[in-house]
Parts: sequence; C-alpha cells; structure tokens
Amino acid sequence: VAHQVTDRMGFWQQPACGGLQETLVKMEDRGTGRARLASFYGKSLHEGTWQFSESESYLRQLGALDESNPSNPRVIIPNYMYGASNCIPTTEHISVCCANECEVITQHLEAAVACSEAPPETISAIVTSLSSSTVPGNRTLSALMLHRLNSIAASHSGVVPMVGSLHSGSTTLIQESAHTRMWRAQRTRRTLMIG
Repeated sequence: VAHQVTDRMGFWQQPACGGLQETLVKMEDRGTGRARLASFYGKSLHEGTWQFSESESYLRQLGALDESNPSNPRVIIPNYMYGASNCIPTTEHISVCCANECEVITQHLEAAVACSEAPPETISAIVTSLSSSTVPGNRTLSALMLHRLNSIAASHSGVVPMVGSLHSGSTTLIQESAHTRMWRAQRTRRTLMIG
C-alpha cells in the first residue's frame, strides 16, 4: 500500500519538479548552472513563492552556495533542486523527491570512462553526446565549461578525477551534488526518486 501511495504521489509531484527546474534555469547566470543569489531571493520576495527562501547558511550546508566570488554569491542549481527542502515526506520513512538527472548523467559518464580519472578531451567528448531535460545531446560545450574542465585537469596532473562535488573550489563539469552524497550517507529514510 505504501508503494502505491508514493507512486501516485510521485506522479503528482513530477510537474512541480519540472516547474522548479524551469524556474531555476530561467534564473541561470550565463550558462553556469548557477543563479545569482539576489535573483534567487528576489523570486521569493517579489513573487511570493515558498521556494527560494532558504538561508545562506542552509544553502552553504547543502553545498548549493557558490561563494567563489564574494561580491556575487550564486546558488548551484542542481544542488539546490535536489535538496531536502524540495522533497515531500509522505510517511515517517518515505519522502518523494525530484529525480536527480545528475546521477544518471554521472553514471553514463563513469561507465564510458571506466576508471577513476580521464583526460579532459575524453570527458568532453562523452559529455557533448549526453542529453538531459534542459540540454540537447550532440552539442558543443561552452568556452566556460571547457575552461573549467581544463583547469581541473591542470591541477590534477592533466586528468580529471571522476569523484568530486559541484560546490568545491575545483568545480567539476559533471559530478554528483554534495547534498546527494551527504543525504545518501546520513539518511535513514527511504527516498523515492521520481522521474
């Protein structure tokens, strides 16, 4: 019975997940996967949405606050989107959350690379072929993304480690969100991912 309830809840929740993602992508700062913190809070202040009101401290703990430029803090979209504040607890042991597309993409990337590190050219070639709900496959990576990828490789003997997080100083191109790793390690609740 619990599975039937959560399956139906997941079906009901999916449009909300898509709407949240669409709103965040519209706030995105020049293809960075991040939204300016001022824009993020402005959505809550000016449009009265319940999302986008989490404290900076919570966003930092979640791994969703990029403070690499102190004069322009930004919210890391995937880390925020898959945060616990966007899940709906349905029972004491089950929460319904948005499906984490980053996990699927990371799994494809890891399977294609098949080792713990790879040259940036290899990763770039694989990533350009992958698609998501917001990005088509068979595309060209932006100069910013290629720069980030090459910067990571430069600080790791010419290769990109396949383990990391979007919130660290060495921001990676595609990695599992800090929240996902933290939640996976600490949770005692069964989380239903919907998609």
